[in-house]
Amino acid sequence: MTRAAILWHHHQPDYRDPATGRPMMPWTRLHALRGYRDVGVALKESGVPMTVNLVPSLLDQLDWYAGGGGDSHLDLTRRPAADLNEHERAEILRTFIAGHPAMFGAWPGARRIKERRERGEPFGVNDLRDLQVWSTLAWVGWSGARDERALKELRKKGADFTEDDKLVMLAACERLVRSVMPLYRELAQRGVAEISASPYYHPILPLLIDTENARRCLPDLPADIPRVKRPEDAMAQLIRGRERVERAVGAEVVGLWPPEGAICHELPEMAAKAGFRWLVSDEGNLLRSERDFSTEGAPWDLGDGVVGFFRDRSISDDIGFRYAKRPAKDAVDALLSACEARGGLVTIALDGENPWESFADAGQAFLTTLCEALNRRDRVTPVRFSEAAKEPVAGKVYALHTGSWVNSDLAIWFGDEEDRRGWSLLAKAREAVAAAGDPPAAMEHIYAAEGSDWFWWYGREFDTPFALDFDRLFRGQLAAAYRALGQAPPDTLSVPVKALTTPPPGLKLPTRPISPRIDGARRLFFEWVGAGYADCARPGGAMSLSAGHLQGIAWGLDDNLLYVRLDHRRPLPPERAGTEWQLVLMGGPETRTLRWPYIDEDNRTDGLVAGELCTELSLLLPKDFRGSLHVALIRDGVEVARYPQDGDVPVQLHEETDWWV
Repeated sequence: MTRAAILWHHHQPDYRDPATGRPMMPWTRLHALRGYRDVGVALKESGVPMTVNLVPSLLDQLDWYAGGGGDSHLDLTRRPAADLNEHERAEILRTFIAGHPAMFGAWPGARRIKERRERGEPFGVNDLRDLQVWSTLAWVGWSGARDERALKELRKKGADFTEDDKLVMLAACERLVRSVMPLYRELAQRGVAEISASPYYHPILPLLIDTENARRCLPDLPADIPRVKRPEDAMAQLIRGRERVERAVGAEVVGLWPPEGAICHELPEMAAKAGFRWLVSDEGNLLRSERDFSTEGAPWDLGDGVVGFFRDRSISDDIGFRYAKRPAKDAVDALLSACEARGGLVTIALDGENPWESFADAGQAFLTTLCEALNRRDRVTPVRFSEAAKEPVAGKVYALHTGSWVNSDLAIWFGDEEDRRGWSLLAKAREAVAAAGDPPAAMEHIYAAEGSDWFWWYGREFDTPFALDFDRLFRGQLAAAYRALGQAPPDTLSVPVKALTTPPPGLKLPTRPISPRIDGARRLFFEWVGAGYADCARPGGAMSLSAGHLQGIAWGLDDNLLYVRLDHRRPLPPERAGTEWQLVLMGGPETRTLRWPYIDEDNRTDGLVAGELCTELSLLLPKDFRGSLHVALIRDGVEVARYPQDGDVPVQLHEETDWWV
């Protein structure tokens, strides 16, 4: 009889601000309304034995929301549409339609508001309120819409929502998010679902053990690579991760999903010491490992009392990327037929939340049809991994290949120069913390910075509109580690790791030399004629960390002098004491930074009138300078806003003949 062991991996990056602990992006909350809850409900109602893998830093964020915490997207959703200012309206229009197109295409009201925004039509107060509602309502999965009747009614209404409708929607969604972890605790304690765990902050374990391990699968790496060799950190993340998940579900956890399925021959011994008895990776890694060639379709002996399962890549990827386009019955039949063709034990492991974005019905028909078919056990019998781990093994693996589920290597997280710049920053911060004796407060930020997700978005493989937000959070964790030591973060953490190949939108390059008087008044308009200008009033990243401090940045040059003018918003948002501006000038042999205190409008004493609030600077540049600049807002040592938000301002000294006259 063919058996199938199925694992759903629930994971989102750690979006929490290192200074406040508040999530800076809403994706954990939104996925909780869909994939996390729907998968749990499908298992509870069907009783089919499957495995759910939980990442501890995800649990921490779910606890935040269950306790009434919010995020920037939620703040903007709660704001009465009539009270939104210009900056907030622009940010909602830019960022509130996020996620797979199928989610908004599934509902006429959501589809209409999305199409209107894409056509650039003007949005009135009612349109903005409709967008506020649909930005969350479109994410609600099938179980939430069924169990919270008000959400189903709001979807039928489709448009012309009221503020009361929005409050009803938000209250229902809050109940759904709060229900997720009690649901999995119930499933674990009833024995319906087996719960496995990942290391606490989801690090790539082979790289954390020693970045030199990357050479095993990436032999063409440069000779000089950043060296991080911290097996003790990997061990701590394994132990703490398992303990955190056990506390959350109230049941023993013995299974391990190594982040991104990344393994190496050092891992089984470490996993065993951390209390794990089985782990799951990808079949590509098994095929490249030193092993016996014995019975197929069974678990493998990895040594040290740890059993290994290796996922069937084709079947797993079909669920994640292909079955959304097929009728549920056909998709499930194809899955069962593929399992029967393999025979023996088939391991299926995949992302537990992202696939359901692409299903118009959030995956309801596929999940319920699959559970019904597995319950019949006439073609394929579902098994838990702990049960399968007791079966006779296929053979012994003598040396595990070093690689992940992506191409059986570690290129995504270490293969690009950008990846390695991030690892270099991590290495220096880790060394500083070690020199101070690894104090727990600093180590917590180091552990968070060791997570895989920051490096997923570095390099050229993947792109996202939110790349700079991920970059900012990574560097913010490292900066917070230095501050926990009582040290000032190095200026290198002011420079984005992520390189952007296109200039920010709204950029106007300089056209002639300028020689303005630097007095912070902007009284003489013609002094800045010919300057470049970067429009900063347009929101940038994901649910921006910025409160909107700058309207724009003007800059220009004269001989070797660079002139910069920051045009502040009116009113300038208040900030707590100690907040600083920072100008970062990149180019030449080193990065230069200039800091000065943030002074909001109420505390100015220069007597400027409305419309004149600005900051002016001049800097001497080396001959033939070529580089770029941006301005950041630093709060509690952490970058919380960046201008321009999605790029840098180019700075280049020109010969006189290069200018337009």
